[in-house]
Amino acid sequence: MSKALSKLFVYGTLKKGYHNHYIIEGSKLINTAVLSDYAIFDLGSFPGIVRDHESRVYGELYEISDDLLPRLDRLEGVPYLYDRATEVVVDSGMNVHTGVYVYVYQLDSGEFIKDGVWPEALSAA
Repeated sequence: MSKALSKLFVYGTLKKGYHNHYIIEGSKLINTAVLSDYAIFDLGSFPGIVRDHESRVYGELYEISDDLLPRLDRLEGVPYLYDRATEVVVDSGMNVHTGVYVYVYQLDSGEFIKDGVWPEALSAA
């Protein structure tokens, strides 16, 4: 029996080269991707995103095993710090993916990142 799979958009510490990527390592990278209608904020050692119809966030789109979702929810502090939402992501190949999971920040703090990319300087690589 095959495992159930979901798509996950990552924009911070789960991206390749960052310190939490090991959790999804081995998952299929579909492509780099853009999440519209969200803004990204620098929260120190990690970023958070919130709804904003004038911004976009750049990250990576993965196909992951549903078995990883409880572990990712714990990492992201669901439902207190982040909420796992289902959104639409457009990848760099202009393919629209629906029903993609993304972790949305639940608090109102942090420094807005105008270009939508969490700083490479914070990479663990």
